[in-house]
Amino acid sequence: MTALRTHTRSMKGWWRRHPAYRQYLLREATSVVIGLYALCLLWGMTALLLGPGAHDVWRACVQSLPGRAFHLLALAAFSWHAWTWFRLLPLTVAPLRLGRYRITQTLVHRAALGAWALASAALLVAAAGGLR
Repeated sequence: MTALRTHTRSMKGWWRRHPAYRQYLLREATSVVIGLYALCLLWGMTALLLGPGAHDVWRACVQSLPGRAFHLLALAAFSWHAWTWFRLLPLTVAPLRLGRYRITQTLVHRAALGAWALASAALLVAAAGGLR
């Protein structure tokens, strides 16, 4: 008796077939940059535990030109990642109703973007020295 042979379609280049696949991979690639940024912050917290000398080395590294470039890359990655997730948010939320009114996907998307903008502005004010 011979074994049944089934056709297995090649997955080579699957991500090139549709723009949505490329955007998905780009969003997932931003997770790598976000992970590297988390490691940078972990290094900074470890440097705080090790003392002023280690913390000064970490700060010098972060404030150097490559460190600033990495922070700009991380900002772009965070922004793209957040933007794409906020675009997907209305698709993941069950249809919402407030009384007899239906809350549209556009309103959910705009509310999420507004909350993001408000939180970003609050962090910017806090980083700039706070409200004195």
